[in-house]
Amino acid sequence: MDIDEVADELYGLDPADFVAVRKERAAQAKADGSRELAREIGLLRKPTLVGWAVNVLARESADDVASLLEVGDALREAQNALSADQLRALDKQRQQVLRGLTKRTASLAADRGQVLSENASREVGQTLGAAMADPDFGEQVRLGRVVAAVHHAGFGSGGEEVFGRGSLRVIEGGASKKAKPDVEELRGLLRKALAEAQTALDEAVDDVEQADEALDDVIRRRVECEERIDELRSELSETEAELQSAKRGEESAKKARTQADRDRSSARAAVEKVRAQLDAL
Repeated sequence: MDIDEVADELYGLDPADFVAVRKERAAQAKADGSRELAREIGLLRKPTLVGWAVNVLARESADDVASLLEVGDALREAQNALSADQLRALDKQRQQVLRGLTKRTASLAADRGQVLSENASREVGQTLGAAMADPDFGEQVRLGRVVAAVHHAGFGSGGEEVFGRGSLRVIEGGASKKAKPDVEELRGLLRKALAEAQTALDEAVDDVEQADEALDDVIRRRVECEERIDELRSELSETEAELQSAKRGEESAKKARTQADRDRSSARAAVEKVRAQLDAL
């Protein structure tokens, strides 16, 4: 088991199963003695609805996604060559491909019981557009490992870690320059130094293990918070869209109410008029 295998499995799951399976795989890695792999698994974030939908598209329509990325490559080449005709033709093709794949994504999501709102569908299109613009993010989309909607994607170079190495220096003193060293005494000093160093190493190992466990807990809490933020952002976006729809509905209802009042007044006046005519007879 490695991080790629786990990522492929997790991002192919229904979002509702993601967290439970991630915990299982992290626990399995830790039980196998792969603490670093367990940490990497814990860092894998649960995808939002949009991220999940794009991942479904990547798995179910791999050829279409490959064509999408090829159009993106062609667009970048045309931009570098400053070919206006190619740019116009490719941009038209880009828009057609994006519209088609956005509809395809919504259809695949619906087949799995998830309905993409107008706003979510728009974010799917923006995410696919970002994949065309950025080859690194395009590779993420191709692999089906998108976490959330992306408008612009870009990745810098990785950082470097430098580890310093200390040295243990045993200093001898008190002997004459011409005197020969006492071998047994030297061995005793070295044994004592070795025992002290071993004790320090054991304590350091314990400290590292405790720090690893604390780090794992903090990372897990941080990832859970990030996932919750993603969920809340998605819910906020959906709620804002519903709010706008409700406002439009409210305006229509107010107009209908005003018209109904007018119709009622007209009907009442007609009734009074007919009633007066009857009374006159």
